[in-house]
Amino acid sequence: MSAPERSAHEEKPAEEILFALPIPEPSELLGRDHTLNGGILFGLDGYVVEIQARAMSVLKKPTPWRWATKISGMARGAIQESLDRIAGSFSKIGMPDTDVEILVNLVPADLPKEGTWLDLPLAIILL
Repeated sequence: MSAPERSAHEEKPAEEILFALPIPEPSELLGRDHTLNGGILFGLDGYVVEIQARAMSVLKKPTPWRWATKISGMARGAIQESLDRIAGSFSKIGMPDTDVEILVNLVPADLPKEGTWLDLPLAIILL
């Protein structure tokens, strides 16, 4: 393989990678509702948890994901801590801070949500 071919196939450093999707204006996000399903184990039973997210308001300046996101729907300690894990992951890949306040609702509300089962669906819906 010649030098030009080899350099065309080399990976870019993480700081040079650009996101492929266009980033909408923060005000455009206010009219959108997002829903995603996840699952949890409660005892020996598995349950589907519907994760609903909505941008509530445009912030004056970009804010870390952890502080701009509120989770409701009987989310217990580990679910609240998942925002810290997600924020760390977003920081690692160079994701900028959010420009909107986000409300996440976990349905059904009467089912206790514990553990790390919802980390991935929460990260996806926050994007």
